Amino acid sequence: MGRQLFVRARCCRIGFPIKEFQISRTAQKRIVECILYLPCIVYIALIFIEGLFDLDNWRLVLTQTGFIACGLLLFLLSLNPLRRIYPTITSIAFINRFRRQIGVAVFVYALLHYIAVILKKICKTGYFWPSYLLQAVPLTGFIAFILLFLLAITSNDYSIRKLGGRRWKQLHRWAYVIEALIVVHLVLQGGSNIAIACIIFIPVVCLQLYSRRL
Repeated sequence: MGRQLFVRARCCRIGFPIKEFQISRTAQKRIVECILYLPCIVYIALIFIEGLFDLDNWRLVLTQTGFIACGLLLFLLSLNPLRRIYPTITSIAFINRFRRQIGVAVFVYALLHYIAVILKKICKTGYFWPSYLLQAVPLTGFIAFILLFLLAITSNDYSIRKLGGRRWKQLHRWAYVIEALIVVHLVLQGGSNIAIACIIFIPVVCLQLYSRRL
């Protein structure tokens, strides 16, 4: 049946017995997935309600999904360093159980981000040429997206068995390359994106470097 989470809740009045609620590992994963994909569902609903070819909608989706994907990736990459630095904090170990779900969610938001890139271009100019992806800013993001796709399709037990644990871990270390590509992707856009890249990436990089010294 798998490991279970035991949540103890004491009744408001003193003297009442403590009740235990058992939540299976599968149920925990479904709850986490619902939380992760709720914004995605909201964006998709917004698109269909407001109009599939509304330029302002795709601008909003483009920006928001990009930052959500970026934030989830940084959160994911900070989990292992935090676990090394604070091994006794059980909440960090608990969240680490859902690394796979978080990683797949990063890809889903990146996918929606790229759909928004293409449809925004179509809404604005009436067409989309694939050569657009060869420009510096889209290219760095597109390479990161392809790598995310490879990591997402191998985020399962079958891939671990077929590749072997060692090769699977080596493949998923490409997440750090994705991290670097996203930094370049933001910096090349200039303006406030440079400050955003520094603010959100520098603390995570420092955390990663510090954890390696332990």
